[in-house]
Amino acid sequence: MSILQQHQVKGLEIKTKDGRWMEIDPFPSSFIIMAGEAFMAWTNGRIEAPHHRVIMPGNAERYSVGLFTFIWDLLIQVPEELVDVEHPLQFKPFDHHKFHQFHTTEEGMRSKCAIKSYCGV
Repeated sequence: MSILQQHQVKGLEIKTKDGRWMEIDPFPSSFIIMAGEAFMAWTNGRIEAPHHRVIMPGNAERYSVGLFTFIWDLLIQVPEELVDVEHPLQFKPFDHHKFHQFHTTEEGMRSKCAIKSYCGV
């Protein structure tokens, strides 16, 4: 999960389902929350991980800090309450750390959705 604060420097874009890039222009004091691919798998695809990028306008300075956590010694799996006839199981249980290792492989980087390539049903 990503928590972003633009700090009045625009540039964040999210790719829509039809393939267009849409600029995100939040209120100055707001935060943007984006689900990651592991969260998408855990929710059985009910919450999607958006493709996003930053396009820097002009010479404005923009700072980024990445803080990452991993779930160790536990398989992430879709809760049974999120699987039914209308929402069949989309992801097999997976090891979060091994998924991140896969994400850095050539196959993982080429994939449109690494989590689907790694543990999709």
